[in-house]
Order: sequence, then C-alpha cells, then structure tokens
Amino acid sequence: MSKLTSKGLELFAPDSRPFGRTSAEWTAEWWKWVLSIPHPKNPLIDQNGENCANGQSGPVWFLAGTLGGSSKRSCTIPSEKAILFPIINVEACFAEGDGMTDEELVDRAKFDMDQITNMHATVNETRFDNIKEYRIQSPLFDVVLPNDNVRGLPAQTTRMVSEGYWLFLKPLEPGQYDLDSFGSCLAGKIKIGLSYHLTINDNMMMKSLGSFF
Repeated sequence: MSKLTSKGLELFAPDSRPFGRTSAEWTAEWWKWVLSIPHPKNPLIDQNGENCANGQSGPVWFLAGTLGGSSKRSCTIPSEKAILFPIINVEACFAEGDGMTDEELVDRAKFDMDQITNMHATVNETRFDNIKEYRIQSPLFDVVLPNDNVRGLPAQTTRMVSEGYWLFLKPLEPGQYDLDSFGSCLAGKIKIGLSYHLTINDNMMMKSLGSFF
C-alpha cells in the first residue's frame, strides 16, 4: 500500500485485491467499460466531462483518458467510490491486427508500453513520485465492441490485453480535487494529458442512467 502526504489521499497497491479483484483485473474492467460505450457518448472523446458518468456501476469509478492529446474535464463522484484512471495505457487486440495468438498480443502491448518514458501525475498538487511502480499488465480478456465504437471497427467481440501506468485511489473524502496527469513516448508520437476537476459528493445518489445505446 502506498500512502501520500496529503490528508485523505491513499492508493491501492498494484498487487492488492480491491473489492475482490486484482488491480490487473480492474484494468481489464476499465477497458470493457470504456469500449462498450458508443462514440457519441464515449468518455474518451469527452472535452468537458459531460459523459463521465456513462456506464458507471459498482464500487470503482473509472476515469477515461483520451485517444490522443489533452482534455480538461469536470466530474462529480459519490464519496464511497474508489477511483481508477490511467496516466497512460495501451491495448492490443485481434480485431486491430495486433497478433494472431495471445502471446503475440501480450508482446505487442509490452513493446508499446516500453516506449513510454515521460510521466507525471498530481492530485491537489501532491505529486506521485513512484509512478513506475504502478505499471500493470491486464489478464487477457474478451471485449465487446458495439456499433459506432470509438475504434471505428465492425461490431464484434475480440480478444484483448492491456498494459499501462495506473493510479487506483481509495475513496476520497468529500470535497474538491484537481487531478492532472501526463504521459508520452520518447519519440513524442504518443502524448496523453488529463486534467480533471473532481467533486466528491457525500450526498450523491446514483441514478439509473438508462441505455446509452
């Protein structure tokens, strides 16, 4: 378990089992969540945070990255939710031609993540100094791509694996938080920047979001 100096900020360790799943399994759940949401309402392409609650359920609140570049968003989260977000991550899957076997997918994801050299993350200006300890490889998993998915692929179920640098915050005290993170590769071809203004609401009741399909 890694603790931060600011009051109320604490991370799950990469080898822990939050809510009965490993951190690696939770990263797979993050991908299933974000890729299940059709393009128009997908949080990955959201510029202001209006889609941040789409598809959320269970004890962990997922924060989306981007498909490239930077985004500044606001999001209101119930106080009892843990928060999982990638500083930077990659995936490899059969549907995108990243390999013909599970082993080839794993190798491709590892190769791509090995190119990442520059990262930082802060919450309320508290800096995470040990980000490299939070590199996590997911198990292999199947993901359902709907019609009009953000990958631009035909609707299908495909095999996938992911690697990334992830931060997994334990539930935060009610209040306001500014989360900023950045990751890039040495050649500068991949750059992901995130700024979230988070409102942790002690009285927020989760409403049924209905279907976004």
